[in-house]
Amino acid sequence: MTATLFEEDIAPVRPIEDEEPAWFGSACVWGEAVSQGSKKGFLHPKLKRVVIVDANDKALKSWRQELIKAMRRVRPERPLDRPIAMHILIYVSRPSAHLRKDGEVKPNAPRLPGSGKDVDKVCRAIFDAGEIAGWYQNDARIVDLRVRRRYHSGLGERTWIWAWTLDRADQPRPELLEEEMEATAPPDPIAPPKRKSGREDYVDPDLDY
Repeated sequence: MTATLFEEDIAPVRPIEDEEPAWFGSACVWGEAVSQGSKKGFLHPKLKRVVIVDANDKALKSWRQELIKAMRRVRPERPLDRPIAMHILIYVSRPSAHLRKDGEVKPNAPRLPGSGKDVDKVCRAIFDAGEIAGWYQNDARIVDLRVRRRYHSGLGERTWIWAWTLDRADQPRPELLEEEMEATAPPDPIAPPKRKSGREDYVDPDLDY
């Protein structure tokens, strides 16, 4: 029999009821995704010194503010201070050169957008928006990240962000069904009507595209 001399020798066990509940949030913002990171400088007439600002300051602030509004609708009770996983899906428009006169995609057109805004700079704007919206205390909490850029098929340019708490490395990724995507997407006043035929923009998270 092994004797325990001190209570401190017994490893504390965290009660299950004290564990923080899992959290999952999603947000969608319409329009072209805006990058953050490129800078420019100008001589401020009153300060008499060079001021450094984002090169696309007006577009960035407008797009990021719309994203913050969408994120705040599903923010947790308080900013999370635990590991976070994030999945970002950016839909972009095809160049007109990819389309035939009837609007259909040419057979030899690329299936994936191999050029465009740097996705890492788009992520910077999203990370900051998540922190401002109260999803997490600091974007350093994001430990797992997946980013994809795809051509949209008629619904318009938009950016989807999913985030959830991550408790272990082998934790399965949550699924977001197509009907849930339609239900949670904010209305786009300028989006073209959805086509009755043809492929939808649903992306199965379990498949590699």
